[in-house]
Amino acid sequence: MVQGLDAGKLSWNYPAWSISIEFVAYLLFPFALPAIWRAPERAKVAIGGLLFALLFILALATKDDFNQWDGPLTLLRCLPEFILGTLLYCAYRAAPVGLFLQSDAAAFFILVTVVLGLHFNAPDLLIIGLFGALVLTAVLNGGSFSKCANVAPLVWLGNISYSLYLIHGFLQFLVGKLLGRFGVQDHAELPSTASLGLTIAMVAICLIAAHLSYNYVEVGCRQYLRKLLDRRKRQRATGKLRTT
Repeated sequence: MVQGLDAGKLSWNYPAWSISIEFVAYLLFPFALPAIWRAPERAKVAIGGLLFALLFILALATKDDFNQWDGPLTLLRCLPEFILGTLLYCAYRAAPVGLFLQSDAAAFFILVTVVLGLHFNAPDLLIIGLFGALVLTAVLNGGSFSKCANVAPLVWLGNISYSLYLIHGFLQFLVGKLLGRFGVQDHAELPSTASLGLTIAMVAICLIAAHLSYNYVEVGCRQYLRKLLDRRKRQRATGKLRTT
């Protein structure tokens, strides 16, 4: 789980660089969470400002290119964003009833702003701030935006997204190798019809594979571990009863 610190050499599945860096964040999380949770509101605002300052430094160091996936610099990308997520949850818990961010107008406005920002290549730092606002607005919303976001297809995509993220790199690699076997070294050489058909097939395979992985690996292993831990708890409780 250290491949993210030198993903160019250590990672055999390139999307896994972020899983590695998130693993480091999870190691720090038990130490950071209590301090942030108990901090007064002004301190939380100050911490948020400091984290954005770190992201601003990253933006300056990378010329606003947040697509940093190789080397220790990725920690400066992930850790501030990880802790900002904790602060977002604190903001969600403390939000008063009737706040403007809870309205459909705020949610759809921020969503449209994000889409326009991505389309017109807005600064990465701005997009990160907008996504944070979108997450907070989405979880606060209880109106039409929430209903639209919780339709079955979107919930399904959310469930399989982790598996989808880790699987798509394998398929890209495999298709690239197969195309090379047929003499296609550059994907741009494919005719438009063939390119469209291949894209549809790859998306379909990724979605099916992610669905199977989610249900039989993610959920299956999680259920197995819970049963295993529950069994051990029962065994320890039985042992204590016998000794008493």
